Amino acid sequence: MDTDPNPPLPDMFPPRPGIKRRTRKFGTTLVSPFFPVAVGKNGEDSSGPLPDFKICWEDKQLGLTVLTRQHENGRLIADVFCTYAGLLDQSAVSVGLIGATADHSISKTIPLVVSEKNGRSGSADFGPLKDIVKDLGPQLAVIAFLMV
Repeated sequence: MDTDPNPPLPDMFPPRPGIKRRTRKFGTTLVSPFFPVAVGKNGEDSSGPLPDFKICWEDKQLGLTVLTRQHENGRLIADVFCTYAGLLDQSAVSVGLIGATADHSISKTIPLVVSEKNGRSGSADFGPLKDIVKDLGPQLAVIAFLMV
């Protein structure tokens, strides 16, 4: 039996020269609370207009704000804004959607490419909200972290 500890993964597979791996920065806010999505029977959309669905996730330590909202076309959009100084030109934010009953998540990496007054922003389309509800369930939460 081999009792030697395994080397760290980066040591086993070093990157090619000139390639930099991103590191993750976690702040003090891990996961947003779960928010219910208005759905009909069997997870289908209700026949009437749905109430606005949005989740606002914020981590003041990282200067990171994520607003996940339903667009008028029924798609779920995540808008990210970051004021984390010094790393904005090379940063991205990983945004994940998790369901209260699902054992998996849906995530997107959102580059911070749009210059704003006090930072950078970016956005991503997660697809139709009704499809996300079918996949993750009728209660959703957001988790995010900064990738530099």
